[in-house]
Amino acid sequence: SLVQFFDQIKSISDLRSNIHLVEILASSALDEITVGTFLSFINDDLTVLLPPEAILNSEDWKATDKQIVEIVTGKQGEQRLDRISTIVMRLYFYLTNENYKPEAHHKENLVSFLLHDSVPNDLKMSFFVDITKEGSPEVKDLLQHPKLSKLLLSAM
Repeated sequence: SLVQFFDQIKSISDLRSNIHLVEILASSALDEITVGTFLSFINDDLTVLLPPEAILNSEDWKATDKQIVEIVTGKQGEQRLDRISTIVMRLYFYLTNENYKPEAHHKENLVSFLLHDSVPNDLKMSFFVDITKEGSPEVKDLLQHPKLSKLLLSAM
């Protein structure tokens, strides 16, 4: 179990330098996908990605914006498209989950996120297309915004 695994590694101070031991311990307690995900997390300097809830429920967009910039910027200042793509993908899955219920502030925060400079236009377009296909009418309504419409038109 996950609890068992974390108990086994709690005394390892540097997970990255002991990655092979961590992999062995993980493989003995977890499924293959979870092992791969955890090892990727270690290899990515233990960077925690912003969950969809943090984006949609942000009460201080400037602070959220700063977090996004920190997460998607690599050690040498390069843009980490893998991280931003994962955030967008997780946001898509969150919004298209049948249990998701939009709240009033979600629209403003979603629009702010989608207009963020770190999100490449092709990723924005893919997100729009996927939400249009799979999103509920309420979720599709979150994308009804003049700035997003202008962005879509300019991308065509």
